[in-house]
Amino acid sequence: MSTDSMYRLLVTIAVILGSIIYGFFINSLARRITARVQNRMGPPLKQPFIDVIKLYSKRTFVTHGIMQTLGPILMLTGIISTLILIPYGKGYLTLYSSNGDLITILYIMTFGQLAMALAVGQAGNPYGTIGVARGLTRMFGYELPLILALISLIALNHSADVNVIIANQHGGIANWNAFRHPFVGITALLAMLGMMSYQPFDNASAPAEVASGPITEFGGKFMAIMMTTNAMFVVAKLALLVDLFFGGASNIFILALKIFLLYLYPLFVGLVFPRFAMEDTFLFFWKWPTLIGFIGLAIAIF
Repeated sequence: MSTDSMYRLLVTIAVILGSIIYGFFINSLARRITARVQNRMGPPLKQPFIDVIKLYSKRTFVTHGIMQTLGPILMLTGIISTLILIPYGKGYLTLYSSNGDLITILYIMTFGQLAMALAVGQAGNPYGTIGVARGLTRMFGYELPLILALISLIALNHSADVNVIIANQHGGIANWNAFRHPFVGITALLAMLGMMSYQPFDNASAPAEVASGPITEFGGKFMAIMMTTNAMFVVAKLALLVDLFFGGASNIFILALKIFLLYLYPLFVGLVFPRFAMEDTFLFFWKWPTLIGFIGLAIAIF
């Protein structure tokens, strides 16, 4: 193995481990912030790490078939593929990103949810099936405004290369796509609420309604893999949005700060609004975000 390949492999491992640690960390901070808003103390910051280590140490005896076993592994594969395709910052950490990688990233980001649907379908639990149906419906809802925002970005930058989009935002906050193209930025931020799966769009898990939905039949190592996947996916989604709409970052510390500040937005929205009904969720995304997205797309093209 060449020196360059070895270096890239080590950096890839560091990015994966770093995203896991940071994902659990900001999730723990979110639980503490939520607790303080509700006049509680909340769990310690180390609690998610304790939980996932405990789950990995458990032996899993119950399985409903090979697809239920492969589902969490396929989810993990999909999110790792997404992580290594996203460029981090202003070109200082590109890993395996290449020309046109935005389209590839969008395609791979849906892989995990489809793997979850296959795994839950074999388990046969009605709560899990309802949760998956809700999750896929929500995904179909927010995908339309998200795609409109990203097509607008591609048209405005004449490129589907994330590195090019980052480079075109140089010159300060005023040149960030979220502010320079406000209709596109608003559309993406509204679609982000569905991507993050927090209230009011946590219909798929909804513990009081469908007993946590898709994860009902999963425990032990399967649950640990899904928790790990979720931690990485949060970092990947937010890092991509930072790259596309908030100018990227000049170093890893600025990137981590931007990710955390962006993470607070769906968190605080969830603290204000109660859970939407499923039909209201779908209509919300296909109403105002889609309308604003079409306006942004028309401006970008004409």
